[in-house]
Amino acid sequence: MNTELRELRDDDGGLVALAELRDAEGVIRLELTEDGYDLPELADTMEEADARAAASTYLFALRGVKRQVDANYAEFTVLQDFNKDRHVARQSGLIRRMEYLSVTIKALFGFMRPAGKKKSLNLIGGVVGMRAQTEELVIEDDQAVIAWAQEQQVAGIVKVTLSLDRKELRSHMEHARQERRVLGSVADPDRIPPPGVTLGARPDMFYATPAKD
Repeated sequence: MNTELRELRDDDGGLVALAELRDAEGVIRLELTEDGYDLPELADTMEEADARAAASTYLFALRGVKRQVDANYAEFTVLQDFNKDRHVARQSGLIRRMEYLSVTIKALFGFMRPAGKKKSLNLIGGVVGMRAQTEELVIEDDQAVIAWAQEQQVAGIVKVTLSLDRKELRSHMEHARQERRVLGSVADPDRIPPPGVTLGARPDMFYATPAKD
């Protein structure tokens, strides 16, 4: 391929032919993607290309260790009473390896630049990126919220056991926020946020998914 490119540059119409070749490559990549092939994305710099290649190597290693974890766990569930301590130690060691590989891949991801607004990259060894998390529901005092919900007669947030239903409380907070954004205030008394409860944004969480066979 490099020889062909050099020959193209030496010809009178070399630059034009090279541009046409790159356009054709783009069309072929698009066709392959539409056919279901998950092609790795191309890097803009050698530094990023090296980081992606290294991360792919670690992704392959992570895939192999994960398989061992799954196989070891399957064996463990069948042979719980047979040499249990050995399996526990083996599983702990494998998990430590997975954690090391994941941390290393995450560090290498810092050298990569996904295109546009994308937060993930398809590498030869799999996919790396940042995954958005749901907002963290922070409650300063459960009992204060329970008392508030009972006083305001807000249905759904407080269970019969007088414990908070965090899923319902989260939905309540999200509806109140949406109403405030649209109307400028919370018109529905049942949607007023309880005291001491906020929806705090959390940073995107890194993930690394090894490629499938």
